Amino acid sequence: MELETRNQIVTENLRLVEKLAKVKKKMVASPQVSYEDLVSAGYPALIEAADHYEQEKGPFETFASKRIKGAMSECVHDILRWGRRNTNRKTCKSGKSIPDGMSISSLDDLPPDYYDSSLVYYDGGDLFDSITQPLSELGRKVLRWYFVDGLTYKQIGEKLGVVESRVAQKVRKYKDQLRATYRT
Repeated sequence: MELETRNQIVTENLRLVEKLAKVKKKMVASPQVSYEDLVSAGYPALIEAADHYEQEKGPFETFASKRIKGAMSECVHDILRWGRRNTNRKTCKSGKSIPDGMSISSLDDLPPDYYDSSLVYYDGGDLFDSITQPLSELGRKVLRWYFVDGLTYKQIGEKLGVVESRVAQKVRKYKDQLRATYRT
C-alpha cells in the first residue's frame, strides 16, 4: 500500500480510535486508566492496521477495530500490572487503602486475603533503577516517565521532540529488551 493511501485511511479513521477509547474507558473501572492513555495506545495500532490491511480481509473499520482494541487492552493491562500512575498507596481487596507507614515487607504479615497483590503499586526508586540497568540511559528515562511518572505517550513525545507513535515504539522496544534480558 502506498504511503499516501495509508495516510488517508489513517486520517479517515482517527475518530474510530477515539470512539473505541471512550467505550473502553467506560468498561475499565480503574481511575488509573485515562482516556488519553487509551488513545495513545490506539493511534499506533491504527497505523499498524493500515499498514497490514488488504481489501479481501473485509471492511477496514472491522479489521482495525480488532487491533486497536487489542492495543488498548494491553495498555490497560500494563497500567494495572506495572502501576504506572503516581501512587504510593497499596489497595486491599475491600477497596480501602492500607494505612500509611506500612512497608512492602509488613504486607507479608497480613492475612493473604487482606489485599490483592495485583493492586500493589510500586512508586519507583532503587528497584526500578536496578531492573532497568541493562537499558540505555534513554531507555531508562522513557520507561521511568511512562511506568513510574505516569506520563502519556503524548507527554513523553513532547519531552523527546517526537510523535506519540514513535514513543509507543520505544516503550515496546525497551519492554522487549527487558523481557529478553530477564528470560535468560
